[in-house]
Amino acid sequence: MAKSKTGSSLSPEKYIKTRARTLEIKTCYITANWKSAGIATIIVSRQHKNGNVTHALYQVDLLSQGVINTFFEFNLAGDKYGDVIKYYIKEQNLVSCSYDLVHQVIYGAYDFASQSKLKAHKDFTLTQFVLEPKSHIVKEKIDIDFGENGKPLVIITLEDDKKKLISTLEKNIGADNFNVIHISELAEEQDHEHTHDHEHTHNHEHEHEHHHDHNHHDKNAFDLPDFATPSKALDKDNVENWTEQDWQDFEEGKKEITPKMTLQVIDFMYDSHFTDEEIDSKINLDLVDFKKLNVSREPVAENNSFASKEEEDRINNIYLEVLENPSQKHLELLEGELAINSNNPQLYSYLANTNIKLGNLHKADEWTELGFNRFPKYLFGQISYAQTLLQKGLSTKVPEVFNNSFDLVTLLPDRKEFHILEVINFYSIMSLYFTTQGDIASANVYWKELKEINEREEELVLLAENELMVLKAKILKGE
Repeated sequence: MAKSKTGSSLSPEKYIKTRARTLEIKTCYITANWKSAGIATIIVSRQHKNGNVTHALYQVDLLSQGVINTFFEFNLAGDKYGDVIKYYIKEQNLVSCSYDLVHQVIYGAYDFASQSKLKAHKDFTLTQFVLEPKSHIVKEKIDIDFGENGKPLVIITLEDDKKKLISTLEKNIGADNFNVIHISELAEEQDHEHTHDHEHTHNHEHEHEHHHDHNHHDKNAFDLPDFATPSKALDKDNVENWTEQDWQDFEEGKKEITPKMTLQVIDFMYDSHFTDEEIDSKINLDLVDFKKLNVSREPVAENNSFASKEEEDRINNIYLEVLENPSQKHLELLEGELAINSNNPQLYSYLANTNIKLGNLHKADEWTELGFNRFPKYLFGQISYAQTLLQKGLSTKVPEVFNNSFDLVTLLPDRKEFHILEVINFYSIMSLYFTTQGDIASANVYWKELKEINEREEELVLLAENELMVLKAKILKGE
């Protein structure tokens, strides 16, 4: 298993919010046909002092919805960032462009969608900090059309009837204030080479749903792939929307898919072949239900172990430097802070993570175990120690780490609130543990919650997904 530890309150997210805009913009890319397509995939990157790159990707609908998807990758080595760009240039026909162009496309679409009371993707609250502030003064203003004749335009396809979007627009601005067109009508217009304008407003009630049944596919036709680390890249396709032709092409080896989509295919095929009764779990579903937890995306007061605000700022600044360019000096500084305040469990996590970045894996494990023994109820410490046990093949000891509790409610009954990263990493380690035990039903309970949360993919989430899909693939193959 790959090494990764959790527990840093000074996360990449916090770095992006506070420091990303101090980094120099490295490159910008946009879909070549963004004007004619009305939708754009955009990448903006910034370069760290150590040469690494943090970038954000934005999928932007210029016709109605604004920023519909976005994510970031933090502190990538230059060659890995180069691989990301090569992938998107090939798969989505991206071309290099100026920052001023992408700034106007993203914020212009954002403002246009806001006029219809449509919100940007939830992660834009973070990835906007990879961009310059909205008030940034561009050198050259570009004439960009949003919507159609000033109105939002909704394009319906066979795979997506856009019912939810249409209903929202009807509620927000009224049915007469936006246009709808079916993709087949666009094709018909092109076939007949019509040159006059068309009125695109239709009766929304006449649009119909389009379903496909994929349950008949032969499980033995699936070949277990080479499971490299899953790509965090935004896939241009979703297996749940595949047509019969897509599935046929896949089974005949004609359809190219990314490593991430391979995992989607396994997950989809497994759920299609096995009913809920066949994969029944002993886990109490109510206690694992993410929606029933009080979850915060802001720092949780119960997790703050710093003696003062000054100490918190001082230690966090040290760790910010670790994220940029770790050195032995940072270990000495953090150990000095531990000597001053030995009651801070986060310092053990920082020391473990710093050792990992310096390649001192054995020392990292020692700090993880020391932290767990000193603070056995510190959730991030429990998760990190459990991961260490799994990496050492000591999975039978994992339940003891969590006092044989497999949900946050019974594990920490006095906690009134949990941070989102606590929940994500706890569900990930639980899924990973049950996967190692061959209990795919229980692992799947946590995996479904992780998919429901749909947050940025943490390393531990990727690891849990990878291991679970390997197990699912083996079952599909009858092994």
